[in-house]
Amino acid sequence: MVTVGRGRRLLSILLVMTTVVAMVMIGPQPVASADPSPSLEPFEVERVLSFSVPSGVTVDSADVAPDDQHLIVEVMVSGNSQIAVTDLNGAGYQCISCGVATNATKIKAMGDSKRVWYANTSGQQGGGAGHIDYQILECAPSIYDCQTKASRKVQFPAGGSLLSGQNREAKPDWYGEYVTWNEVNPIEGTRMSIARLTLSGDHYVLTDQRIFNPPWVKKTDYAADLANAAHFYEGASWNNGGRTLKYQTTSTGLNYDIWLLDTATGNRRPLTSDLDYNEAGDIAPDGKTTYFSSARGLNRMTVFTQLVRPALIDSASFGQIGRVSLWNNRRCMNEPWLMDTAIGQQEGGYSGQPIVIDPAWTIRGWSWFDDSTRALVNEQPGPGSSGKETRISILKFPARTPTVPQTPIHQDPARIAQWSVPVKDFNPLMGRIRPVRLLKGKYSGTALLSYFGAYASGRFSVSYANYSDDGATFLNGVETILVVLAPLTATWSANLTSSGARKGYLRGLVVVGPDSNYLGGVESVINGVKLAGIPTQKNCPARSQPPLSISFPAGGGRVLVTATIPEDPQPRPVRGATVSIGPVTVTTNDEGIAVIPTIAGATVSALAGGFQPATRVVGGP
Repeated sequence: MVTVGRGRRLLSILLVMTTVVAMVMIGPQPVASADPSPSLEPFEVERVLSFSVPSGVTVDSADVAPDDQHLIVEVMVSGNSQIAVTDLNGAGYQCISCGVATNATKIKAMGDSKRVWYANTSGQQGGGAGHIDYQILECAPSIYDCQTKASRKVQFPAGGSLLSGQNREAKPDWYGEYVTWNEVNPIEGTRMSIARLTLSGDHYVLTDQRIFNPPWVKKTDYAADLANAAHFYEGASWNNGGRTLKYQTTSTGLNYDIWLLDTATGNRRPLTSDLDYNEAGDIAPDGKTTYFSSARGLNRMTVFTQLVRPALIDSASFGQIGRVSLWNNRRCMNEPWLMDTAIGQQEGGYSGQPIVIDPAWTIRGWSWFDDSTRALVNEQPGPGSSGKETRISILKFPARTPTVPQTPIHQDPARIAQWSVPVKDFNPLMGRIRPVRLLKGKYSGTALLSYFGAYASGRFSVSYANYSDDGATFLNGVETILVVLAPLTATWSANLTSSGARKGYLRGLVVVGPDSNYLGGVESVINGVKLAGIPTQKNCPARSQPPLSISFPAGGGRVLVTATIPEDPQPRPVRGATVSIGPVTVTTNDEGIAVIPTIAGATVSALAGGFQPATRVVGGP
């Protein structure tokens, strides 16, 4: 849309611009991207919510309810976490779990709007150990008008005490027919599990537990064929109406990434692929874009990961090193990002865009509205702040057109059986004592692998000798993790060198204690990039919105608006940006182009929510 002001000076500028025949161009001209990629987009805060709650009640977090017209709210009542419901303005408060739940967190409302899945984590100990009791809150006639209520326990196939295992991050599908969770088994480690949820008398039970860690080649001489058996796994959550399971795993040594599993075909693909920490994630209801959290550009784990190597002992080591990094970076490690789901994140390339509303705050929770043009976000103050404070807002993406959400599907047991195995048939490397196993690189060299003990306590190491899978990079040296007791203490050490395309080293000795405690340090250098020490919130880099950039493509009468994102060397086009020259205002298209008359000496400005504004003089530098 073009708008015209009334000032005499502005009007004269407009007349000159609209009668000019020759457009003045400048050069050389940067291009938005040499490879096909989606454009970046503006966002803005539609409103900050103010909740009307009784005295003494505080709001911790909120999610969009299944009906898209209410919010499911986690509140603190008399020192305990409870489940409440409000309207989209934060009014109409009802505490629907009060009186039937002791402590309710990790809340997930089911699609029937009659049941809410939650966890009672009051039995957990420091470091994430201890019992997690899952329950289902039932409301009639609905969770929005909970006149009668009951809470039923969920019986898991395994889990309970620390010795028998722990069931983490359990999530039901839309229909409440299947549940996925991450079973931390003291012998075999992390097992991504799925089971059918059924009502049995006065409680629910999970039956037919299956493990969906990816398959691997069991009889092989090559280390790469066994890698899937040695990775660390955590998951999963339901997306795309049950068509996709999102989970996390280490892709290379200590490098945590997001993966997607197609529940119809069993196909898997990485959604992220850089060398820093990536997790969480919520795919928009139309499936086109994904919110995720990342340490991209912050170097929170890169000191451990930039020496790229197979993740052959990560099933033991990541739980320790990952805990040290996460516990010391809770308000720094997970910066919110948004990207195109189909393309995904690329190392040294596209990763979408960071979502920075206010550099002093960071998003800690995200849920989409059905039309995929708005999201409810939960923010907390960034590193350095004291106490717990929550700000809940509705974000909107003005350049988007509302879409229809994907219809939820029922899971097919036959298809589940194609990408999972019964728990009794699961046979990872962890828990299978192999003091020595010599494996080959796909191109050259060997990896001497040693597994002695179990996930809860053991010693695991890999020794490389001229090891290479690609013929470009070669590894030598040793990496070891000694786990005395998984949730309490372990010692990680490495003395690795890398030659060829990626030249450098990784050296370190870290004694891991409970929670955020550790002793020692780590240092790595790859191709001249040196990193040292375990990052903490004290040295968290300052966050800022990406700056816009203005250029003038050849051909005349056009303005290109781009932005450069951390660790992405190519400027990306920004659609929906407002470009102004005097009284003339135009919005950029999907290619970041605004068609607008230009004249030498005129000042061009560009604005887009979530980006730093830019100005440039036509014909100037």
